[in-house]
Amino acid sequence: MCESTVLFDGVQSCLGELKQAGWRWGIVTNKGQHFTKPLVEFLGLQPEVLVCGDAVPQPKPAPDGLFAAATALELEVGSCVYVGDDGKDVVAAAAAGMRSIAALYGYSTLLSDPDLLEADEKIHSLVELLPVLNRFELRARDDAAWGRDSKNSSTG
Repeated sequence: MCESTVLFDGVQSCLGELKQAGWRWGIVTNKGQHFTKPLVEFLGLQPEVLVCGDAVPQPKPAPDGLFAAATALELEVGSCVYVGDDGKDVVAAAAAGMRSIAALYGYSTLLSDPDLLEADEKIHSLVELLPVLNRFELRARDDAAWGRDSKNSSTG
């Protein structure tokens, strides 16, 4: 399984940019630990948290994995952003009270799931991720200054 698996173009550089910009990241997947842990290690990924579907009471679209990740990172759920390539990811993020970004490349190009299109933002390449995250951060600061709830704000 590992030998035929490769990262999408730009993943390593994107993760480096996120780290340099102070963003923390983890992986929440519905895949089981016995598949995911060896694959993450083989790919050289070093998430701060890894939550697998068989480690939570209910997998996505339930928000259990996202809650577990936020707790492990000691972050408020509402301050987290979930990037996913499936409609279940968007539904889980909404149920958890997180903003969502739909990755409309790779596997998601094969999907026509309307839930995927309900994401707060959409990206077509990892090059777009950091600018979108920065917009979220600026919007949240602006909303806080005005006493608005950034998740439910009509700005942006």
